[in-house]
Amino acid sequence: MLSINLLPSREKELIWFEEARRIVFFFTMLVVIILLIGSVLLIPSFVTLFSGQRELNALIKKEEKVSEDLGVQEVMALAKEAYLSAQALCEYLSEPPRAAALFEKLLATVTPYVVLSDLEVKKTGQITLTGVALTRQELLNFEKRLRDSGILQEISFPISNIIKETNINFVMQGKIKERQGL
Repeated sequence: MLSINLLPSREKELIWFEEARRIVFFFTMLVVIILLIGSVLLIPSFVTLFSGQRELNALIKKEEKVSEDLGVQEVMALAKEAYLSAQALCEYLSEPPRAAALFEKLLATVTPYVVLSDLEVKKTGQITLTGVALTRQELLNFEKRLRDSGILQEISFPISNIIKETNINFVMQGKIKERQGL
């Protein structure tokens, strides 16, 4: 469609300004209505949240005061210390004791004909075995089993141990190997 505007240019400008004013007014009113509707919908929840936040802050302050009065921080510190101690103890107990394994290997070399009466182990790794053997041959077999077991790196076996033929009181000394250490 073809429209021809025969109005003078001054009136054409007034019409253009009037159209622009109406467009601006329409969008301004639209924004104002949207803001009013949004405010009506949001203000109740904002008021509720604001009052709830104030109440929570008051409860937090009360709780902090009560925990301070009851000494909760000290109890928590003690509980943490106890937990760390228990955890260290669990780690320690989870490892099998090396001394028990060493003694088990050592006692596996003993036969019914050899009785150990004393076993002394020093921190340096020196070990002293005292006992009684039924025969000289059983004592020599015990000494050989000790050497073959790989528990000790050196064994001193005095000649005086094998002078008697039966009911031999003996003393052996040795040093525990490093990998077998206590």
